[in-house]
Amino acid sequence: MDIFKLGLRNLVGITLPGALLVLVTCYALLSIIFFFELDVTRLASVQTIGGPALMLTIAFLVSYFVGSVLRLNAADGVDEKSRFLLMRDWMRAQRSVSAANQERLFMYVRCAMLAGKDVAIPNGFDDWVWRAELFPYPAWELRKFSLFHPKEVAQFFKTHQECMCAGLTGQEEGMGRRGKEFFNYCKMAILAALPRLGNAIIEEVYYAEAMVRFYAGIYYALHFSLCFLVPLLACQAVWLALLWGKHSDKEWQLILGSATILICAFFIGMKRTIARRFHTLRLKEVDTVYEAFYLVHKGS
Repeated sequence: MDIFKLGLRNLVGITLPGALLVLVTCYALLSIIFFFELDVTRLASVQTIGGPALMLTIAFLVSYFVGSVLRLNAADGVDEKSRFLLMRDWMRAQRSVSAANQERLFMYVRCAMLAGKDVAIPNGFDDWVWRAELFPYPAWELRKFSLFHPKEVAQFFKTHQECMCAGLTGQEEGMGRRGKEFFNYCKMAILAALPRLGNAIIEEVYYAEAMVRFYAGIYYALHFSLCFLVPLLACQAVWLALLWGKHSDKEWQLILGSATILICAFFIGMKRTIARRFHTLRLKEVDTVYEAFYLVHKGS
């Protein structure tokens, strides 16, 4: 049993995104208490009565709940953000031709593929469709099977093309329920074949899904943490400007302000890094599920 994979699917993978947001909230509250010199004697007495164990238990339960909420539907939002960044890079790279005209051509080719028509694939289409599609990436998956997999794999998914994407005519429609429901059906078929396939393939499928949900939860934890930290940083800057040279604890104020700046810069960098790589991560999840689904039918 791989403890790391198990952790991402269960307590660790759920609790970490929530714990990040809880820690940032606590940091913001402590900063407010420090700057406004609030009376915390009652809070100290409550902590003494309850003990560290009670405080840690409450923090864990809150982190688990917050992490569960962050992971619910986070993957689609982060995937869309990732697609936006990838497409922006693609648009910037189109120097010799009109990017808008080329994108219209590629969209026509994509629609023809989804409708099951034979169409010539223009240069650059593969790079564009890899970036442009959103979950569950029907045109890219069909293209990938024909390019990088044995012919029998491509033929197998051709027979399921109607479920994957037939009749879809645009990017927004490609985000519709039909492709997602087929993707969920594939996962259920894999789970039903567990006694025959063994745990290895099932573990890979669940691990790929857990990685997607984990990083999506971390992304939104960073996003909401910045919503706390940026106003806090602004308040600290104003407070330091008003009290500079007039307060005995100005060194501590400067330290807290510097720490907040560093944390914000780190969170922004991590958030951007996750967004740029999330598309690849979720494509890996879809690849794993479809390939396992093929193995299920091959062995039946």
